[in-house]
Amino acid sequence: MTHAILVASPPGSTTYLHAEAFCAALAQRAEIRVIYFAGDAVEVTQPQHSDILSRWLKLAHDHQVQLWVCSGSMSALPNCDIPPEIEIAGHASWVEASLSAAKIVSFPA
Repeated sequence: MTHAILVASPPGSTTYLHAEAFCAALAQRAEIRVIYFAGDAVEVTQPQHSDILSRWLKLAHDHQVQLWVCSGSMSALPNCDIPPEIEIAGHASWVEASLSAAKIVSFPA
C-alpha cells in the first residue's frame, strides 16, 4: 500500500515531531511514495535545522522516498541551499502524487 505524506507544521513543533516519527515507523512496513513539505515545514531546509534535515534525507535514502518542498512556500525563505535529494514541487505535483497513493496522511500546522 502506497502513502503520500503532507507535512505543514514547523520543524521542532509537536506535530512535526509526530510526522517524523510516524514516517520512520511507516517506512519500515509500507511504501511512502512522497513526503511533501509545505507552509512552515519548508523551514527544514534552513541551516539551523540541518540535524532534522539529515534524518529526513536518511529516511529517503534508506526507503526510496521522494522528498518535495512546496515551491510557493520556498519563495518566502531567504537562505535556500536545498540538497539535490530534495525536489521543489508545486501543488499540482502534490495533487497528482496524492491521487495515485492508496492513503494520504497530513500533519497540519
